[in-house]
Amino acid sequence: MRHINASSNELCPATVSFLGERAERGTGTAATIPHNGGVDTDPNGDPVPDAPEGDYTGDGVPNFDYVRDRIENRFATATGATELAEGTPEAEQLDQRMAERNRAARERLDEIRRSMEE
Repeated sequence: MRHINASSNELCPATVSFLGERAERGTGTAATIPHNGGVDTDPNGDPVPDAPEGDYTGDGVPNFDYVRDRIENRFATATGATELAEGTPEAEQLDQRMAERNRAARERLDEIRRSMEE
């Protein structure tokens, strides 16, 4: 876990101090942390692929089209899951139980209203 100063995008002094102490003892990996705060390899040592061109600005902020596509994909996934779930016998039983519960609630409410009018 890296502690980065959000305003300057550099490691905070406490983290630099901690990493320096570990490097002096020979137990740290301070020399492997890039000065730019980026990650060059994954935990297996394989290179981390760059973000697809066009999805992010130079500052690392996702562009509007990328965000819109992500939202549309999530909406489509949720809609599909709902449609699949509605066709199951469990969903039909739940719908029947909810309808019965709503009917009982309406009857009870009507009964309370009649008793208040008396």
